Amino acid sequence: HCIETGEPVPLGEVRRAVAVGREGPGGWAELAERYGGLCKPDIVFFGEQLPARFFEAAEADLPAAEALIVMGTSLKVQPFASLLGRCGL
Repeated sequence: HCIETGEPVPLGEVRRAVAVGREGPGGWAELAERYGGLCKPDIVFFGEQLPARFFEAAEADLPAAEALIVMGTSLKVQPFASLLGRCGL
């Protein structure tokens, strides 16, 4: 998606832009111009703010959880390190 406009960007176009590089037909500069800003996958990179929905869901859902599966983290980085303590287990 475009980080400026939120417009979805087809994965194939992103792959091509990465393969081409900044300049040239289909490169990421052209992709940014087409969609109104830089494009990135719908993931949260380290150091980026999590979406507000994460915190809303954690507050509403975790106290009622009977189980919690957390994958892809050592549970040493916040806010994930505190998720276990927020469950009603």
